[in-house]
Amino acid sequence: MDFDIQTLYDAELTQDEEQFDAFQDALRERFARSPEWADVGSKSENPGFWAAQFVLYSYLHLGVPLAEVDADDADEVIYDIFPGEITLAQPEEAKNARSELIAFWRFLKREFGLENADTVLAYLDSMDPDEFTEAMLDPENCAGVATMASRRSPVQISAPGSCPSGTPLPLESELFGSNSPFSGS
Repeated sequence: MDFDIQTLYDAELTQDEEQFDAFQDALRERFARSPEWADVGSKSENPGFWAAQFVLYSYLHLGVPLAEVDADDADEVIYDIFPGEITLAQPEEAKNARSELIAFWRFLKREFGLENADTVLAYLDSMDPDEFTEAMLDPENCAGVATMASRRSPVQISAPGSCPSGTPLPLESELFGSNSPFSGS
């Protein structure tokens, strides 16, 4: 199947959720089959989650397609948007996020020749893992309304500072059922 990374330029995906989801799913599937994913995939309980969230928030919140993301955009997504939208159960999940995002941007560079990939990779390599973990686990960073499926039921966060501690990220099976592109089968 052909995949055009420039699709984000050609369509108003913010107006067509189904088209955006199809783009995001196709990109995740390609990433799942990549050698970059093979290097980090076994370390993640939620395969492709962080890559998908980066695509979602960089484009829908900032209006920046992947080919235009720079270090400032990456910083805004990672330190300003992620902590307010995603709740982690364990500090290790933050380490998985950084590893997956580095693999994702290496994949984008190799697969699509994105000229900005080196800039984003340099930023990701320079991130202080402890600072990122602190930002992701700090309940003061919870804002707005965010929904994250727990292992048992969805949890909705509706007030600033109301992040429930210990809300786990969804399991791969909860995200994809038995059709996960990351399962290797």
